[in-house]
Parts: sequence; structure tokens; C-alpha cells
Amino acid sequence: MSSAAQGTPILIYVLAGLIFSSGLFVLIFGLFGKRTDDHPWCRMCRFDLFGRDEDAEQTCPECGSDLSKAKAIRIGQRQKRKGVIAIGSLIMFLAVTGISVGVFTDVAGVNWQHYKPVSWLMSEANQAPGINPTSSDALFELRRRYDAGLLTPTEIDDILEAALTHQADPARPWQAEWGNFVELGRQNGDTTDAQWARYGEGVLADAILMEARPRIIIGTQSLPIRFSKGSARTGNENRFTFSVQSQQRKITTDSFSIPLYGSFSSSLNGRGWSSMTSFVPIGDNWNTIGPGKHKIVVQADTTLYEGANRNTLIAQDQVRFEQTVQFLPAGQSTVTLITDPTYRKQVKDAISITNLRSAKWRSQQGEDTYRYDVNLQVAERLFEVPGSEESYQTGNFTETSMKLQPIDVSFDVYVRYEGQEYEIGSITQPADAGMHFYFGDEHPINLTGKSVDVVFRPSVERAETSIGCFEIWGKVTIYKDVTVQ
Repeated sequence: MSSAAQGTPILIYVLAGLIFSSGLFVLIFGLFGKRTDDHPWCRMCRFDLFGRDEDAEQTCPECGSDLSKAKAIRIGQRQKRKGVIAIGSLIMFLAVTGISVGVFTDVAGVNWQHYKPVSWLMSEANQAPGINPTSSDALFELRRRYDAGLLTPTEIDDILEAALTHQADPARPWQAEWGNFVELGRQNGDTTDAQWARYGEGVLADAILMEARPRIIIGTQSLPIRFSKGSARTGNENRFTFSVQSQQRKITTDSFSIPLYGSFSSSLNGRGWSSMTSFVPIGDNWNTIGPGKHKIVVQADTTLYEGANRNTLIAQDQVRFEQTVQFLPAGQSTVTLITDPTYRKQVKDAISITNLRSAKWRSQQGEDTYRYDVNLQVAERLFEVPGSEESYQTGNFTETSMKLQPIDVSFDVYVRYEGQEYEIGSITQPADAGMHFYFGDEHPINLTGKSVDVVFRPSVERAETSIGCFEIWGKVTIYKDVTVQ
């Protein structure tokens, strides 16, 4: 945890400048004074010219100044307002003193946050960062005092309650430092069981996201629904590992209700599954729903655990996921094949095969088969969009996270050898999502050491059952002379 040293806020300098300007105005007003008479006076020597013969020589009888010149005669004498001058001078003195103190403390590195009372800091912390930029600074100072043992039990409890209030309000921008307070408090024994359960409920509320394909053709075999890890309102110091599990029970629309038996699990911090797509069979229920926009609702029992292995139950609730989906008449398509040749090189350069492996397997019938796993990678810096080139093993599969593509892709993937093709997997990913591949299929032929072609064939059917593929590359892409290892 870190924060920059907090010197004098710029607002203090602005305020001091305004006060100084006000004092200067008051001082000038006092020096200007008030008029005490309406006599004509010589502006040079302030001699009273009242009663002077207008036909007399136009010179001052006192100092001899030429009174015919413009503004040589002043009407009325003015008396300075000494009290006003004193007040203006005092205001300017205080403003200059404040600015001087601010400059000195900035140079000396004084942090004013250290001197604010807890109530003041709490008032600042409870405001949204966009409304009060010092909100994060106040949270940092409260945390510093907590770590240093400078807070009373009552003050600690007030901070924990404020954290839970922020977490429970979806309209408030979440600051992870609130979560750090609760989690550190739990470690230190300050967060009670009741507060910890409330915290778990707040984490659970945003722990899982649901996304359905927004446009579906009536009669499509299944409705794809993806569950993924959400932006849970937790701390960011990873003091606890949280795991979430969701058991989907039912999907409903205004026309049908279908039981669900899917489940989704994920670690909310640290490594773990981050998404899962379910394909809900619609079957004869299509007869009950017509074209148009319909709201689908998925009800799921969700549970939050402490520990990556779901060691301790923290909170559980029945969560309702909603999304409006447009159903289109049968015979239409939601997928467009893009054949613009400018995409050809981009797509082919985006996907490069770094490894094609063959492993011997024994089939259920006791026959020898060979499993083909493909490891794919994206050329670095090909696109401006960010991505990951990390690759790691998951069981018998190789998972590769890829950079974003220039266009949606949906391919069936084949190995071609001596004119014969063997399907080994598929890719279906929108352009704005990182790719994760799980390739692997069994065939009786052993191609180890052979040079093969890897063929990517566009698949509209697979795109129709994806979450977000609507415009896919529509040409066959072939990678020639890939050696099977």
C-alpha cells in the first residue's frame, strides 16, 4: 500500500489568493477615504480655494500652481478610513501568512492528512472520488492510523460499517481500499462474524456475470449462455482467496420455463476458471415463443467460499440474472461471412501454429488411437489491442491466451495428410475477446513426424451458437507443412 505525501491542497492556495485579493480591495477602499466637503481644493498643495474670485488669476495663491490645467482643482477633501485600512491590512497579512505557511510545509514535506480528526477524514472518505478527489487520500490516512494502532475500537467499527455501506450500494464507485479494511480487520479480529457475512453477500452480488447471445434464430438447437467471473467488490491485497460457485436451477421467458442443471465455479482472485458457456436446449419450447424481444431470466443458487478449495462457507443467495434477447424468425441468419481480402493476411498472421503434437491413446474398444493437440499463438504487436501470450497446460490440453483478432472467427480445424482430412477441434471467438483453445481429438492414424496441412474452415453453424460472433472471416485458411511432433 502506498500513497504520495500530501502537502497543502491547491484549493488552500486558491482560497488564500482570494482572501488576499479581498484584503487588497478593502485596503484600497480605506485609502480612497470618504468625502468630507464640496470645496474646490488645489490638487498640488491641497489649499482650500473656497470663496476665490473666479475672475482672479488662474494660479494657486498658496503654491502658484496653474489652476487652468485639467484636474488641477479637486472638488471635496477626502479622509482616509483608518479602521477599514487596518482591517484590509490584517486580511492581507493573514492571507500572506497562510500562503507562507503552505509553501513552508510543502517544502518541508508536511502531510496535513496526519492532523485531520477522524471525523473529518471519514467525511472525505465517504464521498465518491469523482466528487471529492481527497477521498482516496482520506482512506489512505485512515488505513495508516489503523496499521499504527491509532484508532479506537469505535472508530474502527465506524470505518468497517462505512466500508460495508459502500459495498452494498451499486451506485457508488468501488474503492478496493474499503475491502482491504474489512479483510485486514478480519485477520486482526476486528471484523465481526456478522460483518464478515455481510461483506460476503456484497462480494457475491457482483461475483458472477451472465451473458446470452443477444440475437437467436427461432428453431436453433440451443441457447448459448456464458457465465463469467465478475468484478467482485473485494480488497486488492489478496489477504483472502475467495471462490464462487453457481448452480443454475431454471431459465424462464414470458413463454416457457426450462430446468437447468449447469454449474459454474471460479476463483475471484488468483488463478482459476473465469468463464463457462452453457448450451440450453430449447426443443419444443420454440413453439411457444414468437419473434421479437424477450427477457430471459436465469435463477441460480450462488455460494461464496473462503479458500481456493472452498474451505469455508461465507455467504449464499439465489441470484437472478436477466437479459433481453431478440428472437428472429426461422430461416434467417445472424452471422455474416466477411470475405474482404484485406482481412486475409491479418487473420493468417494473427494465428500461428507453434506446436502440433500427437500422443498415443487406447480407445474404449481397446484399439490404439492418436490424439492431436494444437498449440496456437499470436504474432506479437500485430494489433494495437492488448492481449496475452501466456501458455500453460490444463490436464491433457494446452491452453493459449491470445491477442484480440482483427475480426470474429469461427472455424472447424482439420489436419490434412495425403488428401485425407481429420477434424481435431474448433475455434469460435469474437474479435473483442481473448482466445482460449482446447484442441484434441482422436484418430486411428499415426502422423507423428509427418508434415501436414492444418485447415481452418469457416463455420456459420458454430458461430450461431456462440455468444458474440456475428461477422466472421469467410475464407478457408490453410497452414502448410506443419510437422506433427
